[in-house]
Amino acid sequence: MITKYQKILFCLIVTLHFQLVTIAQWNIIYSSEDVLTSVDFYNSEFGIIGGPYNIFLTYDGGETWIDKSDIYDVTVINKLAIIDDTTLIVATTLPTGILASSDSGLSWNFINAPSDVDIYREFEFFSKDTIISLFEYFPFVCRTYSFFDTLSCNVAISPFLLFDISFPTSQVGYVCGQEGIYRTLDGILTWEQVFNSSTTKIQFINPTIGFALYGNEFIKTVDYGNNWSTTDFAEEINPIDIEDFTIVDDSVFFIIGTAVDKGKIVSSYNNGTDWIINDIPTQIKYLFDIDCLNKDTCYAIASSFIEGVHMYYLLKTTNGGGISTLHNLNPNFNFTLTPNPATSILQIQLSLKENNYTIQTFNLVGELMPVNFQNNQADISQLPSGIYFTEIITEQGRAVQKWVKM
Repeated sequence: MITKYQKILFCLIVTLHFQLVTIAQWNIIYSSEDVLTSVDFYNSEFGIIGGPYNIFLTYDGGETWIDKSDIYDVTVINKLAIIDDTTLIVATTLPTGILASSDSGLSWNFINAPSDVDIYREFEFFSKDTIISLFEYFPFVCRTYSFFDTLSCNVAISPFLLFDISFPTSQVGYVCGQEGIYRTLDGILTWEQVFNSSTTKIQFINPTIGFALYGNEFIKTVDYGNNWSTTDFAEEINPIDIEDFTIVDDSVFFIIGTAVDKGKIVSSYNNGTDWIINDIPTQIKYLFDIDCLNKDTCYAIASSFIEGVHMYYLLKTTNGGGISTLHNLNPNFNFTLTPNPATSILQIQLSLKENNYTIQTFNLVGELMPVNFQNNQADISQLPSGIYFTEIITEQGRAVQKWVKM
């Protein structure tokens, strides 16, 4: 007779046998024929979505949406964001300009800007009194020091097409565009070129560490932008035409795009070492924007084209997108973990000739676990029961093995 324990053990062994581990997925929480391209949530209840001609607000986590598209004679909306629990900003093309609300979207006011600027492209904010804005076709980087006050602009950057902006602090910032990446260390007073090729997206998690899109390459710097290196993708992820990315902290980030006429969301929980293809609805063809409250809760704007009809969707995940497939980079060597499942002691067997390697263990959501191997074994008795991934990084490459703690 098969005991309950044996049934559980059998299920775990079957799970380990296959490469597919599914724990959750992105779900559609709103759909519309109105064009949607942007999303921003302040918390799990208060959010804003919009497109070139539409703005919708929710105060109940997406259960209901309020149409705010008639706030002014808005031309084209380029960017929208929530600063705090009452303050919103919408950047549009002229003549509307930048609109701001201090009462959760009930009323709106203009933030004045110089008359010779062009399209409001992006903005960063540190409070309602410190807002830094980027204009697309002129080299203006502007800021305001008082809410609804006139933007003060600087033209220190040589004229070229600007695409994105990232200010990890109110003084240290980066812009990217047609002529590369520029850096300021004094607010917006002076700028220095740190990368000389066209880049379209940029995000820094602190003044020294940042990421950017160079063509369809994902590049990274760890020294204030002075040097940049390419982040490799696993072979299965390479075909993605990247649309956008967001960094949640120094190790968790998401990339959205399209691959072979299908929308894709990929994520990494260990600073790009491994990439996870997330589960999303099968009808999704394109993804436009992504916003994360934390490493577990994220939102994305997507669309489909079915029988001649464009539909737009707001997607949501509450566990970081789930895991459908874990991809390893360059698995040029093997190792085994025994026993598997394990209860108290986990042993490792390596087929390595070198002694210079790193071993680290993560749980299903990418958190680094306190597993220390000494003399090829580790005490795992204090770990909660569940599925874990142990990774070995060497000069030959890296490899990952999956195991279960009973």
